[in-house]
Amino acid sequence: MKNQAVLILGDQLFPPSAFKRFQGMKAFMAEDRGLCTHFAYHQKKLVLFLSAMRHFRDERKNDLKISYSSIESDGSYLDKLSDFARENQIALLHHFEIEDKFFESQIQDWASTLKIELKEHLSPGFFVTRDDFKTYLSKSRKPFQNTFYERQRKSKKILLTKNGEPAGGVWSHDSKNRKPYKEKELPPDIPWVKADTITEGVMRLVRKRFSSHPGAVDDFQYPVNRQQALKWLENFLVERATK
Repeated sequence: MKNQAVLILGDQLFPPSAFKRFQGMKAFMAEDRGLCTHFAYHQKKLVLFLSAMRHFRDERKNDLKISYSSIESDGSYLDKLSDFARENQIALLHHFEIEDKFFESQIQDWASTLKIELKEHLSPGFFVTRDDFKTYLSKSRKPFQNTFYERQRKSKKILLTKNGEPAGGVWSHDSKNRKPYKEKELPPDIPWVKADTITEGVMRLVRKRFSSHPGAVDDFQYPVNRQQALKWLENFLVERATK
């Protein structure tokens, strides 16, 4: 049997259900200095990205054998991936759909050079597949967001009445979204998150290595793991979206 592994990118920190098929398999994750410096990203964005990756690594260590390379280690992302593949004699590398087309092309060229087979899996990060969208484009002379949205509601049977009409009587509430905030009304408090040990370490790293980037890491208070993000989502739906 071929030695297999799974590639996990920093924007693919999906829920545990997405990785069940890879349970017990070796996995590769790496922080990419090239990505962090591609643009002069705000320091807080770098903290968010790197801390989320490190939290995911620690939370999934019992079901995924993750080989993790931090930004402090030498070499490019592909250099690190090559070392991992050679050390583990990887012949088949699983990965979810890569949304960045340039990076997707890089991975494909890399795999071809090392004669490693790639197996792509549908991304759970999107509600509509690429094939679904291509089908929509092929049947739409003039694609519009609102028509695409309506078709998805109908095909997935989301917020529809028994007669197939939109719940609430209209397909869009954009007119309400454009209303100004009520005068003299204050928005609800934001449930800020206290930085833990992992995040504090990343804050020190970003402060030291990316000091020329705009902004500062001080008072970083954003969710960095799935549990925290879900709490923020619930708070938004209850305290903001329905007000």
